[in-house]
Amino acid sequence: IMVPDADRIVDAQRTLAFARSLPPDDVTVRVYPGHYHELLNEPDRAATIRELRDWLIARV
Repeated sequence: IMVPDADRIVDAQRTLAFARSLPPDDVTVRVYPGHYHELLNEPDRAATIRELRDWLIARV
């Protein structure tokens, strides 16, 4: 679950609470400090895309 902590659309704390309710071996949580709702449109989107790509490659 990708959680931008400055999101004004989705409450980051509720997202984190939801993530905590899931079995820990079934979820990966990554908080992006200072990021907004559209993580892939942030100035450092290349790093976010690399993280997402690496996560997918490790699991597919």
